[in-house]
Amino acid sequence: MQCIILNIELPSRGGFSYDQSMYWSSITDALSRLCKQNEDTFELGQSCWLIPLNTGLPELAAAIYHAEKAGFSYKILHIDKKEDWISYPQSE
Repeated sequence: MQCIILNIELPSRGGFSYDQSMYWSSITDALSRLCKQNEDTFELGQSCWLIPLNTGLPELAAAIYHAEKAGFSYKILHIDKKEDWISYPQSE
């Protein structure tokens, strides 16, 4: 399955402006809804999500739009997800 890993870099604690906190809320709301609607979507960390390309493009576009408006840096990684990839041992 073709997926995107989206990682949004956040300011340090207390570094959010009011507008940035509103944009962050919009991002997390959209992606949380997607996680609930689609079992192939995962929150991998506080600001990192695995989003399938076949169902998650509108939410991905909304997240990137809000990240740009807030001035958050973000990174996107395109991957071909294998069924067992998430169960690989984590490096310490």
